[in-house]
Amino acid sequence: TKAMGLLPVKRRKAFERATSDELIARAKRLLGAGQLKEALKVTEPLMKGSLVPRTKEKQCEARLVRADVLGRMKRKAESADLYEEAADTCKDLPRHADALFNAGKALSTTGRYADGVKRLEELEKLYPSHRLAEDALVRRAHAARHGAIACAFKTVVLAVVVIVLHAFAAIVLAAKAIAMNAVAKSLHVALAR
Repeated sequence: TKAMGLLPVKRRKAFERATSDELIARAKRLLGAGQLKEALKVTEPLMKGSLVPRTKEKQCEARLVRADVLGRMKRKAESADLYEEAADTCKDLPRHADALFNAGKALSTTGRYADGVKRLEELEKLYPSHRLAEDALVRRAHAARHGAIACAFKTVVLAVVVIVLHAFAAIVLAAKAIAMNAVAKSLHVALAR
């Protein structure tokens, strides 16, 4: 504002540049307000460059916020990958259980059921009394069921393809036999004259 304009340029720069803490807070506010594109832009410098948070706690928080934004933007695969990173970054921190739960949930919604189940199992094992442990159990059951259904579906599709190929081969062989029979009859009639 006015006071900033009175400062020399070198001193003013220090106040104009946001810290990683301020960017995380701003991204959370923007996410809460539904301004997703702006929140994504705000979190970009927190992932690489000079504004990457120095502490593990802030790196964890930055990844979780950006993953939340990506998830809300329906960029599920990117969100799942970032939650995976957050689960590793947040290890031994208070938000680790949240990161594991969100990673498991996001991975499952992108069809990576086995990875999702692994993260949810990890949450249940490490934090059995955490508020998300029961939800993780339910989500893990759903992911395992869907993963099994997807696996069974692939098996059924493969079996159908094999059956169709065998049927096609049988049709080709039958057509060859019919054609050979017709040729044989024609030759027999021609030779009989």
